[in-house]
Amino acid sequence: MPTPIAFDSELGRQFIKYARLVAGRGYVHNTLGNIVIRAAHPDYPHGLAYTKHAEVSLEETSVSLSGRVEQLCNPVLALDAQVFLPLRTLSQAQVLPKPASGHLWSRLTVNGRPAAPSITVEVSGSNLAYERFGPTSLTAKMHYAGERVRVSGSDGTILLVEPLRLLPEDAPAPAEG
Repeated sequence: MPTPIAFDSELGRQFIKYARLVAGRGYVHNTLGNIVIRAAHPDYPHGLAYTKHAEVSLEETSVSLSGRVEQLCNPVLALDAQVFLPLRTLSQAQVLPKPASGHLWSRLTVNGRPAAPSITVEVSGSNLAYERFGPTSLTAKMHYAGERVRVSGSDGTILLVEPLRLLPEDAPAPAEG
């Protein structure tokens, strides 16, 4: 049975010590440039990498990133990213030329080994309106695992199930057939 992974208070103290050293030297810490500490663990010969949660926000818009990488030489990923976006913010920033309202939320999770990941993308929108269109709400989910893509709608209806293969950038394109 695997040894449980629990928060190590000594690692917490190391995070604080390092942060104080960085701040004491006058460095500005970017929340996306996280501190990472590698620690020994009996089940992982190369240890575990600990990092702090990262979050960025602008007005009501927010981006949240978190994750864990186990077995650094043969990595196993557990990554999560979320974005909350009020469309009004895009209108105010003049990214959208016409008035928009409503909220979009999306989440990306990546789990498993990089060569065979399980990837899920969820998108949800509420009271979406743009110029004279809407309001409407939507929910969709896409899941990729084992060379299959599954897309489903808000009521769970399967919209698409297709084979898909991730290849290295320099791999020749597969023959159609």
